[in-house]
Amino acid sequence: FLDGIPGDAVVREFKTLRKQDIRPWATKRAREQGADISPRALDRLASMFDGNHLGELAGEIDKLTTYALGRTITVQDVDELVAGATDQMVWDLTDAIIEGRTDRALAVLRQMTISGSRPPQVLTFMIVRQYRQLLLAQAMLQDGLGVSQIAAETGVRSEYPLKKLVDRAGSYPAPVLEQAYRQLLESDVAVKTGVLDAQPALEMLVVSLSELARSQRTTAVSRR
Repeated sequence: FLDGIPGDAVVREFKTLRKQDIRPWATKRAREQGADISPRALDRLASMFDGNHLGELAGEIDKLTTYALGRTITVQDVDELVAGATDQMVWDLTDAIIEGRTDRALAVLRQMTISGSRPPQVLTFMIVRQYRQLLLAQAMLQDGLGVSQIAAETGVRSEYPLKKLVDRAGSYPAPVLEQAYRQLLESDVAVKTGVLDAQPALEMLVVSLSELARSQRTTAVSRR
């Protein structure tokens, strides 16, 4: 393999790492480039890369350290510069809504609005998709179907997102899910009939859905 490589070439080996080893590897890589990296930025990078793509991760870290100019690399830096970070922010948004974390949901939405990474119509579609998957998974669990069948029907096949979907579907009150879906339909009608523009409709939807989720969570805790 090495016979055809010129003598002055630099050969780097990127070994496959376990998931729990990615953070220390990324920290070491950043420090070798003269920068520190915040815990949240590490979490974001670790969620986007696995041990089979260390070459790509190394390239992104090198780009971030150049951009940071000696200061600590933040999660905002990752969101602005790293390919795939926008998709992670969408997950952050939908997770915060479904978990009833209104402040977090609004903060993520505000950041995405400023960056212009996704138009409001696309974000609304992604929120609708999350709730549709939850409703479908819940119905399948009630029918006694298993995780593999839920994965096939919803299209969620990665292990962690699938586990999260099934756990939520099993614990989320059906009436709350149905009410959330009605709110999504009402918002869609309001936008399509010109009653609301897409951006304010999305902001109102984020607040109403996350507040609905928070109210059901508060009720569940009070009943314990």
